[in-house]
Amino acid sequence: MADSAKASWSPEHLHIFCDICIRAIDMGMRPTTHFDKPSWMYVAKSFAEQTGVVFKREQFKNKWDSCKKNWRLWNKLIGETGVGWSNELKTIAASDEWWRARIQENKEVSKFRTAGIEPSLKFKFDRMFSGVTATGQHAWAPSSGTLPGSDEDLDAINVGLQGADLEEGSGDSDEHEDIMKLSKFSRLSIQQQLLDSISSRSDSTSANKDLPGCSIPQVMAELQSIPGSTDDDTFLFRAMQFLQVWTYFVDMDDAHFNALLNGDFEGEYDNVMDRVIEHINYDADEGNNNAYVDDGTAGTDNDDDDNDDSSEDANDDEDDEDDVTFIERKYDDDNIILSTAGALTHYYIVYIHKEPCMVSYNTGMRWLNDILRGHWKRCVNMFRMDRDTLLSLCYELETRYGLNPSRRMCVLEKVGMFLFTLAVGASNRHVQERFQRSGETVSRCMKEVLKALCLFAIDIIKPTDQDFTNTPIQIAMNRRFMPHFKNCIGAIDGTHVRATISPELQIPFFGRKGVPTQNIMAACSFDMQFTFVWAGWEGSAHDTRIFLEAIHSTSIQFPKPPEGKYYLVDAGYPNEYGYLAPYRGERYHIEEFRRRGEPSGRREVFNRAHSSLRNVIERTFGVWKQRWKILQCMPPYPYKTQVQIIVASMALNNYIRRRSQHDDVFGEYDRNPDYISDELLPDVVSM
Repeated sequence: MADSAKASWSPEHLHIFCDICIRAIDMGMRPTTHFDKPSWMYVAKSFAEQTGVVFKREQFKNKWDSCKKNWRLWNKLIGETGVGWSNELKTIAASDEWWRARIQENKEVSKFRTAGIEPSLKFKFDRMFSGVTATGQHAWAPSSGTLPGSDEDLDAINVGLQGADLEEGSGDSDEHEDIMKLSKFSRLSIQQQLLDSISSRSDSTSANKDLPGCSIPQVMAELQSIPGSTDDDTFLFRAMQFLQVWTYFVDMDDAHFNALLNGDFEGEYDNVMDRVIEHINYDADEGNNNAYVDDGTAGTDNDDDDNDDSSEDANDDEDDEDDVTFIERKYDDDNIILSTAGALTHYYIVYIHKEPCMVSYNTGMRWLNDILRGHWKRCVNMFRMDRDTLLSLCYELETRYGLNPSRRMCVLEKVGMFLFTLAVGASNRHVQERFQRSGETVSRCMKEVLKALCLFAIDIIKPTDQDFTNTPIQIAMNRRFMPHFKNCIGAIDGTHVRATISPELQIPFFGRKGVPTQNIMAACSFDMQFTFVWAGWEGSAHDTRIFLEAIHSTSIQFPKPPEGKYYLVDAGYPNEYGYLAPYRGERYHIEEFRRRGEPSGRREVFNRAHSSLRNVIERTFGVWKQRWKILQCMPPYPYKTQVQIIVASMALNNYIRRRSQHDDVFGEYDRNPDYISDELLPDVVSM
């Protein structure tokens, strides 16, 4: 039996361990991010059978965690730009300055300076940990000073049911030029699909053989020998077939549709019917010519009196087959006509004769004006801020952050649409009906406002006092905290918000909440403003890991405490210099003191004061989550969009705090520093 405290792993044993783990994963023995107890028993048994070495389950778990940690750290290093590769050391080739900077961020990086993870082992680690390990690749902190990656797909914003973006309305004619171009492209695509479909049908009929002597060229030659006949006589039959459905389209009596069929639209549209007819006629002739060439009977002495009986029998059988082929070709021609009629009908209904949808007199702008002119509580109920704050926010976004009005929609309506979605958790279809706009317009406005608010967040989610020179008034004016916490500058904690993730990608998002979430680290000041946010971490990521990466990263630009200053953190964080945690093993949370009476002893007295002061971060989270109902059930946006919505809503929290002096929610939390929040923000009831 190997020593339970320390296990010796040779390179060969490590590869065998990885192979066994991969086999167990392929067998479905890893339900979440780790193996369960029966799975570890299988790993231990298989490892002992192959190596003769017996390790305990804890040793295998420790090795798994160690491998995952190294894999995650190595992936981060090789993902850096501006570095090379050393074939001699099998690791990253970089300058001494680069290595010193990375080691300063994380001391464990130093082991990769002399040797990296070999490619074969890296491949096995990828199989073991990819897709189930929190990497923070989508996390974003506005303090970095940059927006998330440019590859983000914000065009696919879908709130609510699938396909909502395709519903257009006549009350919504403010589309951008690029949207018009997209619509034109879609129209031409319908025509192309029609021609492709007809082409495929023509190809399928081109292989059919004509009856002997009845190919198109032979029939044409016979017709041309008749006086008064023209080259177009072969088209009469097809023209008559089209006339059977032509009256159906003529009865539509739509100017745009008739212009489309008659070729009155130049350049942008084509003469659809002429193209269809020409295409069918050309392919049919060409296909029959091919059949004639391939047919060995044409041009031979089929009527020769010397043909024997066996030839006559063979010709009779061939005639029977050709009769069937002729019927099939006639059936294919009818299908072409029906396909043409169906496609043209679809084109007419979808792109020309669109039935108006959003035609209500009470448009979004009329509804907005009615609310802004009404009782102030109506504005708070719908947009979670008063009228003056809303108008001021619109001005800020338009003048400083690039949110521009469109041809028939002002900035106020765009911002109102976005705030309404966040405040009540409205779906795309709900917003369409409320604002009388199309699904595409709702999505586009969401994208524009969200981008502006992310730029806004870079400027507003930061300490108001960058140097932390003054003692916060909430401490200076309270005898419980002054002078003991006079150098405290804020509080740090993490929180979870439910994330909507595809089932096949959910595993790393499952944490202690039991549902897919994103883990958000935040710091706040004592007036309940966020001073730092790092959103987007997978729910399985531990708070300590996120915290350590934040304070040691140079790109995140966390607002670190100056000499002699510190943040308050709970017992789950390391008690490092500049970050003050409570005494462990003693009562700490406010609820514990409420249930079990007053603190006893110096440590509990300190913990009680620490908990009460650090509770500001809990109250800040409470105000934020109650204000925006969308945080209770995030719609199925792309995950990067969900992350940006988190940051944007936190920026709005700060703006309301600074701008609105009489906000009811902030006022309630200010009056009770030990306030424990509910999950939902109730509507304000008019008196």
